Amino acid sequence: MTILLFIFYCLAAISIFLGLLSLRSGVRFVRYLQKELSSELPDYAPFTTVFVPCRGVDDGLKENILSLFAQDYPAFEIIFVSDSAADPAFAVLEAARQSFQKQTGPVITTLVAGAATGSGQKVHNLRAAARKADSQSEVFVFTDTDARPPKFWLRSLIAPLADDALGATTGYRWFIPPKGGLAAYLLSVWNASIASALGDRGEKNFCWGGATAIRRRTFEDLRIVDRWRSARCQTTSRSCKSCARRSCRLSSCRIA
Repeated sequence: MTILLFIFYCLAAISIFLGLLSLRSGVRFVRYLQKELSSELPDYAPFTTVFVPCRGVDDGLKENILSLFAQDYPAFEIIFVSDSAADPAFAVLEAARQSFQKQTGPVITTLVAGAATGSGQKVHNLRAAARKADSQSEVFVFTDTDARPPKFWLRSLIAPLADDALGATTGYRWFIPPKGGLAAYLLSVWNASIASALGDRGEKNFCWGGATAIRRRTFEDLRIVDRWRSARCQTTSRSCKSCARRSCRLSSCRIA
């Protein structure tokens, strides 16, 4: 019994210690959020290409696409790319395009990349799309069809790239339970624990593929298209670090 109690107290002490570490991380993250939300964005908004890989119909896809069309940003294009012309996402995209009411908006392009050989399909699609970017585009942005960004998302994500020493900027997802339920809330809490691990320590951050911006010049200097040739998943963090550039996470670029 004494041994069992000893083991119990040891495990309890470890659990308390880990809980305190998590609490400290959460406090640090909240302070970081407050700092980022109160800071003024640089006046940097060049012509941008937004890449959106598609595959099937996500929940709320039309609304997600419309949120991209409605971005408060002066001039940008969106390239939607899939492996097949028969992808049902393209029909939803066309419906969203027809229902978009604003007089001005992005240039919209659809692209069929074909089946991947030697790499992941998403990476293959992005490699094909990167080659189709408008020649005047200065910034590349990557997002996903299951995200619904607020209208200031694109401007907030790109503005910090005014600092040429910055390799890339990134946001992160926030799962919001639409109807409640234990599983949905557990997923939200689990996701928040990862999000709160990011912050002002650039060397510990990573570029999340659902919300990343990078200067086109940096993207091409790092030969990321070539690095993706045999890759299974999309990543730019390691490439940025390999050239001694730093990446950061922006609190104002959270997407639901």
